[in-house]
Amino acid sequence: MSRAYLDYTPQEDQFIIDNYGNMSAQKISDGIDRTCGAVISRARRLNVNSPRSKDLSGKKFGRLLVLERTDEIYKSNGNFMWKCLCDCGKIIKVQTSSLTSWNTKSCGCLKVESDKKSPGNMLDLREKRFGRLIALYSTKERVGSFVVWKCRCDCGNYHNVPTGYLTSGRTKSCGCLNIEKSIQNLPNDYKGEKHWNWKGGITPKERQARNTQKYRTWRTFVFNRDSYLCQKCTKSGYLHAHHVLSFDDYENLRYDIDNGITLCASCHRIFHIRYDNYNRDCLEEYLDE
Repeated sequence: MSRAYLDYTPQEDQFIIDNYGNMSAQKISDGIDRTCGAVISRARRLNVNSPRSKDLSGKKFGRLLVLERTDEIYKSNGNFMWKCLCDCGKIIKVQTSSLTSWNTKSCGCLKVESDKKSPGNMLDLREKRFGRLIALYSTKERVGSFVVWKCRCDCGNYHNVPTGYLTSGRTKSCGCLNIEKSIQNLPNDYKGEKHWNWKGGITPKERQARNTQKYRTWRTFVFNRDSYLCQKCTKSGYLHAHHVLSFDDYENLRYDIDNGITLCASCHRIFHIRYDNYNRDCLEEYLDE
C-alpha cells in the first residue's frame, strides 16, 4: 500500500530532487512507494521544478494568450493550471500539456464557429422530403456537428432527426416504416392462423382499408391542407384525419379530400363520444362551439 502521509526520509527527498525533472511523477511514486499526488506535493515543498513547470506566461497557443500560472494542479498528471485569455475575451484555465500539445486552442469558441461552417450545418433542408419525412425547421439541438431537424412523418407523428441521418437515407420515417417492414417480414409460421394473437380472422375490412398506402396518402393530403393543425383547438401534435361522413357508411367518399378534416386525438375522441351517428351538420356544430 502506498504511503501518502508518512514522513519522508532524506533518501526519498533526494530521490525526488534527482529525478523529478527527468521522470514522471508516476514513476517516482512507484520508486518510493508513494502516491502520485503525494510526490507532486512533496516536490513543490522542496521547490523542485520539472519540465511541466516551465513558464508559459506571455505565450500564445491558437487563440489563447497565457496570462499567468495559478496555484492549482491538475490532479491526474501533476500539470500546472494556467490562466489564459481567449481572443473572444473569455478567461479560462488550461493545464500545461493541453497547451503545449495544442489540444486546447480556444475557450471553445473555435469549435462553435467550425461547427457552423461544417457542410452538415450549411444545408437548408426545409420542406424537403426524405422517405416519409418532411423537414420542417432546424432546432437548437446538435448531434456532433449536425443540425437536428424537426420533421413531420406521413403518419402524422413528429420526429427530430440529424442532418446526416436524413441526407444519407439512414432515417426515412418516425419509426412506422420499420414496424411495417417487420410485420411484412414475419415468417409464415407467425402469420395468419399461426400467429399467437390470431382471433379467427375477425379484423373488419374497414379496418384493413385504413392500413393501406392509399389511406395514408389521403390522410397526408388532409393534414397538409389543414397545415397540420387541429381545426377545433388549432393545436398540433398527435393528429387524426376525421371523416366528415362516416368511413364505414360512405365507401365512395373514403379517399375524398373534402370528406376529411384534421382533429387532434383529444378533440377527435370527444367528437365521437358526443355524436354516435354523425354527419356534416354535427361537425359544423361541434366546431362552432
